[in-house]
Amino acid sequence: MKKHYKALPNNVLIGQRNWRVVVSNEKEHPELSEAWAYYDGAHDEIIVRDNMTAGRLRIALIHEILHAIRYCTMNEAGAIELQGEEEDVTDFMMRMEHYYIFTWAEPLLIVMRNNPKLLKFLLSKAD
Repeated sequence: MKKHYKALPNNVLIGQRNWRVVVSNEKEHPELSEAWAYYDGAHDEIIVRDNMTAGRLRIALIHEILHAIRYCTMNEAGAIELQGEEEDVTDFMMRMEHYYIFTWAEPLLIVMRNNPKLLKFLLSKAD
C-alpha cells in the first residue's frame, strides 16, 4: 500500500458519529467505478479508491467529509427525506449539493495548506 494511504485515518468523528474510512476497489464496492470515493450514511463509512495519488485522495476525502457533514446535520436536525412526487426535487438538491462540494473541496484544502497560521487558529481549543 502506498505511503499516503498508510497516513489515512481509520476514523473521522463528524458530530456525534464516528465514520470509518475504508480503502477499497471497484470489485468490492462497485460504486467506485464511477467515483473516487463515496459516503454511506447508513453505515457511517467513507469509502475511497485504493489507487489514487496523494493529492486526489485528499480531495476525495474532504469531498466525502463535506457530504457526511451535511448528512449528519440534516438528519440529526430532524430533516425528512423527500419522497414520492418530490423525487425530482431531491435529485435536483443532491446535484446542487454535489456541485457546490466539488467546487469548494479542493480550494478549501489549498487555503488550509497555504495558511498554516489560520489553520492553527481555527483548530485551537482556546476560548
